[in-house]
Amino acid sequence: MTRPAVTKILITLAFSAATLSLDSTASFGAVEQQTKRTARCHRHLSTSAAEHMRDSAKAFNRCHTAQMLGKLPAAPTLDCNDVSTWAAGGFQRGLDLLERKAQRMTRRTAGACADALPTEFTNCPAPCAGTIDSTADAASCMRCLAESCTAGAISRTYGQPPQVANRSDDAYRCQSYIGASLGSFGRIRMRAQTLCLFNQALGRLPDVDCADVESADHPDRRSFARRLAMMDNAMERRCGADPATLASDLDSCGTNPTEQASCVRDESQTCTNQILDALAGAAAPEGCCAEPHTGEGMTPREQCFLQECRDECAADLLPFRESCLFCDTAGGHYETEHCTPQLQ
Repeated sequence: MTRPAVTKILITLAFSAATLSLDSTASFGAVEQQTKRTARCHRHLSTSAAEHMRDSAKAFNRCHTAQMLGKLPAAPTLDCNDVSTWAAGGFQRGLDLLERKAQRMTRRTAGACADALPTEFTNCPAPCAGTIDSTADAASCMRCLAESCTAGAISRTYGQPPQVANRSDDAYRCQSYIGASLGSFGRIRMRAQTLCLFNQALGRLPDVDCADVESADHPDRRSFARRLAMMDNAMERRCGADPATLASDLDSCGTNPTEQASCVRDESQTCTNQILDALAGAAAPEGCCAEPHTGEGMTPREQCFLQECRDECAADLLPFRESCLFCDTAGGHYETEHCTPQLQ
């Protein structure tokens, strides 16, 4: 997340009370209480979204691992990264899980954010476009952002999981941990980011970049570093048994435990920053697409274009299709000044 977006969050939290049409004779104490309520609402929304990311990752992970064991049909009957196929594909329990968690978030948001929504949080960015007029709208936006970002992140970190004989298979143990760690690590990162922002809004912390949890001046850098080390060690245990075999069996984002852990960290950071940007009112990118290319024999320019497209897709929470190099949306394919839309 960029520094301007973080600054916007702090401005929103610190001065949102001034936009609530308080009586001109209201005491400083009343304004301070309103600021605290808005700060608490911001913290609630961001941490709730992170918890829904974790729950979404669990659901996506269960779908993929069941497919690996042959307990659910394969694509295109069931695309585990596309929730719209879950019911017809026999994974209704995944939809039920997400709905239960979303309903709980809506109830809690009504209590935590009554008359306290951040003033900059007026619109939900793509791909969850909509205006924020109530706490229900806010909760719905957080749910959509969490689920769409998790779907893209799972798709990129998982790749195409193979069929396995049982749960003791090395590929199964590795793949299942990748999915589980993605949601858990995003929740840990978001908690550190939002606690920092909350304390800054109330004047308890100096001006540090709360989004960069790994920076030298972040208040939670040491505890976060310990979490990183724990994830790296767990990834080594689950995915380091036979890296050469796993690299050939798995179509995931890394060919060894170190690359896998780095990929999970990057994806979780993309998701948490997107949610914080939404709360700050930051405009989302317009999306991307690119010239069709199979990926073989790319020139340096084409490789650069590929990475640019991948980064824009990740920033806009859009599914990335490497075989054609474009981003999918519900309404079609995005077009920017850099490229032309492609048809699937």
